[in-house]
Amino acid sequence: MRKVFLLIGTVAMMMGLSACAGKEAVKPAATTAETKMESTQAQESAGQEKPETAAAETGGKTWEWGDITLVVPFKAGGGSDTVARLLGEYWGKDLGCNFIIDNRDGANTEIGTTYYVKECKPDATSLYTGVQIYYSTCILLQDADYEFDDVSVMNFMELDPCCICVTEDSPYQTWEDLNAAVLENPGKFSISATAGGDQMLMLGTLADTLGWDVKIINYDGATERMSALLGGHVDMCATTLTGSVGQGVTQIVVSAEERSEQVPDCPTLREVTGNDSLTFMGSSRFIGVHSSVLEEYPERYQVLLESLERIMQPGSDYMKAVEAAGRDDVTAWRGVEASQELQKNFYESCQEYQQYLTSEE
Repeated sequence: MRKVFLLIGTVAMMMGLSACAGKEAVKPAATTAETKMESTQAQESAGQEKPETAAAETGGKTWEWGDITLVVPFKAGGGSDTVARLLGEYWGKDLGCNFIIDNRDGANTEIGTTYYVKECKPDATSLYTGVQIYYSTCILLQDADYEFDDVSVMNFMELDPCCICVTEDSPYQTWEDLNAAVLENPGKFSISATAGGDQMLMLGTLADTLGWDVKIINYDGATERMSALLGGHVDMCATTLTGSVGQGVTQIVVSAEERSEQVPDCPTLREVTGNDSLTFMGSSRFIGVHSSVLEEYPERYQVLLESLERIMQPGSDYMKAVEAAGRDDVTAWRGVEASQELQKNFYESCQEYQQYLTSEE
């Protein structure tokens, strides 16, 4: 691979703030079908009552420890923020509390993660929504002030696989044609990606296993990556599968474990490399909690976990809302054990392909 880009992290000094002060609260959907965001102060002045929890109907324990702060290490309005707000609405309804969304963006999620680990009370009243591979790369590449095991994953909410796509008028409309062209012309083809992102793991895998040598052009985000492809500035684009569908492009290879129903003719990375042990690579959003909570507040943790699993069952109000938002293909209850194993695999993959995340020609 001819060029890879440096994942640059800015280490920020942060002041200890109250986990709930001045943040946005997600009002549970007990009285309206539409998500409403109100400040904590506005809720208090209005005398808002908390809705009844579904736990009573199922024989489970109820949540008795107040509102919950959900730290989001991204700006308001982005994909992770949207996922967090939708989750907070329905999770809060089930638990019978309000979810307060606390956006702490910057330094590839390092600022928000450090704030959560170091400043939020480790008593299960604050939760964290993270994204791999940024959670791992901040530790490996940016010397983040927290450890891998500081956050315990409850569930990977979304697994949106990375794919490589081309325009519909590209002369290379199949994996066989594109791969042959790339191998015959080392260093000629260009691809849009984001430095330090999951796309770099996929490209690193192709470089190591098949000898791909392409020019990686770095863009800030998914919109910019796709615009570069559609505008003719690059030959290929590495982005999420969900983000590529409906964009007027052809998906060439996808990093999912199995072929997607959305693009059934697109082969997987496992197929084209012949390596069935490759881990998932893509945009991977998870819900986590301070690891110490599992031992120090096991009852609270169990109530949270049972509620989260309950609202993520097929046909639930939350999953219907996810479907309406067009995210049902990548959203599922995967469970603690499978999610924690996936978290470990991400970290190990980042270690293995660290050279593609840190070096630059």
